[in-house]
Amino acid sequence: MPLDKLHGIYKALLNSVDTHQARGILHVKGEACVCKYASEFGGEIADKMEELLEQNPTFFYVVEEKDQQLHVLAYPKDTVYRAVASIAATEVDSGGGKSGTDDTTDTGT
Repeated sequence: MPLDKLHGIYKALLNSVDTHQARGILHVKGEACVCKYASEFGGEIADKMEELLEQNPTFFYVVEEKDQQLHVLAYPKDTVYRAVASIAATEVDSGGGKSGTDDTTDTGT
């Protein structure tokens, strides 16, 4: 499924799941973003993020660093997953997806 129609932050959150499972937090600074564990933030923010992860595991968390301040954003996981499912359904409905076909290719090896 092409994720190019998916909101950029959602793509980054899904990639963070691949690398950090449910314990990752997306850190956004300017145009760059990287997935981190809470402990990688250090100090009080690390403790607060760990607490959020434990108390509210149904959210993806984003820490945006802007103007030397950290802003914490929470995205419900089901909202992100529904967006992916919606795009996948649109692709199939519009003929962009392949349904009932065999995409395997014999490479002769």
